[in-house]
Amino acid sequence: KVVKVKLNRDTFVLFIKKSLKFNAIQARYQNQSGILAKKVTFKLKKGTFTFQKGTRLGFIPTSGTLYFGILSKDRKVKEGKNIFLLKEKAPIFFSNYETLMGGTLLKHQVFQVGKYKVKFRKNTLVFLSVFGEKIEQGVLSGNQEFQIGRFKVKFLDQSILYFSRYLTISRGVLAKKMKFQLRNHDIIIGRNNKIGFNQKGELSFFEPEKDSCYRIGKNKICFAKNKLVSINHRWNDFSSGTLAKRQIMKFGKFKAVLKKNSQISFHKNGALRSGYLAKNQRFKIGKNKVFLKKGTEIYSYTGREIKKGFLARNQRLKVKNRKYPFKKGTKILFHLESAQ
Repeated sequence: KVVKVKLNRDTFVLFIKKSLKFNAIQARYQNQSGILAKKVTFKLKKGTFTFQKGTRLGFIPTSGTLYFGILSKDRKVKEGKNIFLLKEKAPIFFSNYETLMGGTLLKHQVFQVGKYKVKFRKNTLVFLSVFGEKIEQGVLSGNQEFQIGRFKVKFLDQSILYFSRYLTISRGVLAKKMKFQLRNHDIIIGRNNKIGFNQKGELSFFEPEKDSCYRIGKNKICFAKNKLVSINHRWNDFSSGTLAKRQIMKFGKFKAVLKKNSQISFHKNGALRSGYLAKNQRFKIGKNKVFLKKGTEIYSYTGREIKKGFLARNQRLKVKNRKYPFKKGTKILFHLESAQ
């Protein structure tokens, strides 16, 4: 159904060519909007919604359907098994399918999300999936404890709790300190730190409450506080993190000086998968002594060799029995056993 909308004369309006296409995520954010010059009413699948003069409306460019508006009065909207009591003079969001995608709660409300009963805080936004059947995130009202896999986890009042498409808890902020055991390590996650789980209830990432050092493979690695550390659930050990300080990383026959506050990742055996150089550095790779540039991401397929990097200076590199010139800043790739 086409709805005629009159916009304020001072409104800046954007138009989009019909030939341009956006995927669902782009359409969600690249909406067209304007300020209403008079009251307008939309009849959607979820009922009739009226928006007052002087408030902003947004539309999905690919379809022209309503994306968001400011509610003119309190509303009750049913999606899936939940009924949402939404507040007037606050934003409401709709999907391309005219389902509810978000709104501001009028009061504290308890919702059924998968197997969990979760209480969300009044005057905060709750967001749903594109089809409106699944709650994706909301702000907690009070500290709340949930069973996630084999863990009882208490999440912090007024923090955002996120859910996966399987309606499992995917991440949140801890209300109290917790201890977890990995394959080779005990880790402590502090209050106010973020934590994440996969759909099976296994730890997938966390934030250390302070700079924390662990023996990983042949190296002692220190992760920076309040930066995410990822866990690979297949081997229940560290997958990646952010370095708390400049560090020397041993792998294979190499030693690399890695940059503070840079990302580092690991193989199953704890060997280096990738990291960023803290300085220009020379490596003996195959038949060549190669100078790699500061800031270069070095990558190792097996944790014993260097796969790629950027040259720190002009160099002649030997390939089989011949030397070839390469410019400073050139990206070079190596075979496992040689520099060709």
